[in-house]
Amino acid sequence: MLYDRVPVRGHSFRSVKTGQEARVGLDAGGTFTDVVVLEGGVAQALKVPTDAGLGEGLAQARGLVSKRPTVVAGTTWVTNAVLEQKLARTALVTTEGFADVLEIGRQARDDLYDLARPARVPSPVPRDLCFEAAERIGPDGMPLLRLTEEEAKRVAAEVRAAGVEAVAVCLLHSYANPGHEARLARALGDGPALSISHRVSRERREFERASTTALNAAVMPVIDRYLRAQEEAIAGSFPGAPAFVVHSGGGMMTVARARLLPLATVMSGPAAGVAATARLARRFGLDRAVSLDMGGTSTDVCLLRDGVPATARDRRLGGHVVRLPAVAVESIGAGGGSVVWVDDVGALRVGPRSAGAVPGPAAYRRGGVEATVTDADVVLGLAGGLGGGLELDQDLAHEACAQLGTQLGLSAEETALATAEVTHAELERALRLVTVRRGHDLRACTLVAYGGAGPMHAGAVALSAGIERVLVPAASSTFSAIGCCLSELAFDDVRTCLAPLDEAHWPRVEHELEDLVSEATAALEDGDGTLRVARSLELRYRGQNDALEVNVDGATSPDTLSAAFQERHRSEFGYATDEPVEVTATRARVWIDEGTAWARSAPAAEGDAELGETVFGPVLRRGAVELVEGPAVLADALSTVAVWPGQIARTDEDGNVWLERA
Repeated sequence: MLYDRVPVRGHSFRSVKTGQEARVGLDAGGTFTDVVVLEGGVAQALKVPTDAGLGEGLAQARGLVSKRPTVVAGTTWVTNAVLEQKLARTALVTTEGFADVLEIGRQARDDLYDLARPARVPSPVPRDLCFEAAERIGPDGMPLLRLTEEEAKRVAAEVRAAGVEAVAVCLLHSYANPGHEARLARALGDGPALSISHRVSRERREFERASTTALNAAVMPVIDRYLRAQEEAIAGSFPGAPAFVVHSGGGMMTVARARLLPLATVMSGPAAGVAATARLARRFGLDRAVSLDMGGTSTDVCLLRDGVPATARDRRLGGHVVRLPAVAVESIGAGGGSVVWVDDVGALRVGPRSAGAVPGPAAYRRGGVEATVTDADVVLGLAGGLGGGLELDQDLAHEACAQLGTQLGLSAEETALATAEVTHAELERALRLVTVRRGHDLRACTLVAYGGAGPMHAGAVALSAGIERVLVPAASSTFSAIGCCLSELAFDDVRTCLAPLDEAHWPRVEHELEDLVSEATAALEDGDGTLRVARSLELRYRGQNDALEVNVDGATSPDTLSAAFQERHRSEFGYATDEPVEVTATRARVWIDEGTAWARSAPAAEGDAELGETVFGPVLRRGAVELVEGPAVLADALSTVAVWPGQIARTDEDGNVWLERA
C-alpha cells in the first residue's frame, strides 16, 4: 500500500549537537514526502504523497522511534511562494534618491530575444511602497549625512500608515556601517516583519542587496505560517522535540533563524541531498563527483570537488536576484512525474510541467491520463513495484504512452523508448552545465545518483557521456531525507572587503576575515561538539566584475593566494594573466562537526535473489547478488536501479551499488 512504512537498510548515526540518539528527517518533494527515522544505528523510511500533509508522515514515523527525536526538515515553501508570486505586501526603506533601485535593476532583460516577454518580473515591492530616508553612508563606512531620530520616526510613521505586512530596510553602503539601518529598525519596532540588509547580505552591489533583502521580507510571513504548521505537526507526534531547517548551504539552522532569514531555505531540499553526497564522497575519497537527484518533479545536479560542493552566490528565483551563499545546484524540469508532450514542430518534449502527487502519472491510478516519464519507465520494465513497493498499473501506463504515440506515429513501446532517450539527453545537458561549462571534465567525475528515478536512468546517461562510474547510495530513494538527518548545524557568512592582494594590505584583510569568523562562531556558541571553521576570500583581477573563491589556511600569504587564484582562473576560464589581483570579500563557514563516518547497511532482505523478469531484463533483489551484468534491474521496496547493457553492477558492504563499464 502507498502509505505502508517500509524498513530501509540500517545506518549508524551520531548526534553531537542535540545529544539525542534519534533524528527524523523530512524531505517534502513535489510528488512524495520522504520521512526517515534514524535511531540506534538503524534507518527506517516511509513515503507519503505530498498532498497528505506533513502531519501524516510524522504520525506514521511515531511508531518507528522509541524516544523523543530531533526533527530536521527540508522545505520548498519559500521557493514555491516566490515562483507562484504569493508574496506579502512589502515596503522598502532606502537612502534618499535611491527609491527606484529595484525598478532600475541592472537594465538587462530576462530574455534578450523574446520581445513579447516583459523585460523583468515585477519587483517584490511596488514603487508606491518605496520610502526614502534622509541619510548617507560612504563606501568607507563614514557618515556623510547622519540619520536623525526625528527622520527615523518620520519614515517609520509613513511605513506604518501604508498597512504593509513586511518591511525591507536597505540603505546605501550599510554593509560598511550598519548604524543607520539599526536605528531605523528600532524606530519600526515590533510592527510588520523586518528584513534588514546588513543581517541578510552584508555586501556591496546595492541592487543585488536590495533585491535579496526585499524578497526576504516578502516571504517572511510565508515561512512563519509554514513553521507554525510544522511546529503543530511535530507537537502532535513528538511533543517537545527540537526542530531545525536545512538551509541552502547544506547545513541546518534553528527555526528562529529560519524566521529571520527565510530566503536562505530556497535550496533547502536539494542542499540536503548534496550534503549527504559530500559526506559519502569524503568517505570514498572521490576527488570529483556530481550528484544527480532525480525525483518526481525535477532533477538537481551539483559538482563536488574533494567532497566539498561547489557554491554559488547569485542565482535567480522566479526572475528575482538572490545573493546568498548556497550550493551551486542546477535544476531542470525533468523528473519521474514530468509530463511528456509533443511541441508545435512535432518534437517530443519532457517537462517542465509535472503530474505531481495528484493526479500523478497514469500508472498511479489516481486519475492521471497524460504520459509521464514514470509511465514510460513502467512500459520499459524499469519500474512497477518490482521489489514489493508501490504497485503501478502497467495497462494504464501502456495506454497513456500509446495515446501520446498516436501524435508521432509510434507504438507505446517506441514512445516509451523515445521518452527515455529525451530524458537522458536532458540529464546529460544538466550535467554539462555544472562541469564542462565550468572547466571540468565530466568523464573524470563519479556520478552519484539518487532520488526515486535517478538510479533508473543514471547508468544510461553515464554510458552516453563517457562517465566511468556511477555510485547509487544505499537508501537512494530517500537520500535527501537521510541528508536532513545527517546535516550539521552550520553558519555561512560573507562580508565585503575591498583591498589589493599584497603584503601592505594583508594585515587588514586578515583582521576583517577573523572578525567575520568571530561573529559566525558566536552564532553557534551554544552547540556541542567540535567547532570547525573554513575561511576563504573572493579574488579577482583588478578591473574585472566577477570574483572566484580561494580557500585560506594558516600558511596562506598574498603570494600563495595569488598563485592559487591564477590556477583557479585558468581552470575556470582557460587562461591567467599577470594583472594585479584584489580582494572583494571575506567568507567563513562555521559548523559543528559530527564526523564523516558512513554507517554500514543491514544485510539484504531474505528471500529469493530473483524476483522475476521484465522486458528490460531479469529483476534481482537489491543487495542479494554481489556482481550483476546488465541488462538487469536491482529492486527493493523503495528503490530501483537499472543496470544498462554494457555495464556491471557491484554492491559493496555498505549496500551502495557501483555501476561500471563492462
